[in-house]
Amino acid sequence: MSIVEIPVFPENASFTQTINIENATYKLRMYWNVRDEYWYFSLFLPDDTPILTGVKMPVNYTLISSFFGESVPLGDFILFDESGNNEPCGRDELGDRCIFLYISADDEIMQSELVFL
Repeated sequence: MSIVEIPVFPENASFTQTINIENATYKLRMYWNVRDEYWYFSLFLPDDTPILTGVKMPVNYTLISSFFGESVPLGDFILFDESGNNEPCGRDELGDRCIFLYISADDEIMQSELVFL
């Protein structure tokens, strides 16, 4: 059971990093969409095979619970608004007011009715 805060680099409007979750390695790309003023992310295997692309990141919602596939992580990602205001995460608020979390599938939060979506 675990909740992991994923490091982010909001000084860049687009960045890619390698992350390890639940004993698996992924490439994570996050980017700011100027047109609709939202953060998005994509998830890839280490060889750049896409798993999920262009996932919009509203705050306080499970982000991948509706996706299924062999390579899709079993837990979920959440862009958590620490202020409690539930306002969209602004360009400069990622990693500050809004933190990016991964919640493992066996975590009590994922198994409770308190899941955000």
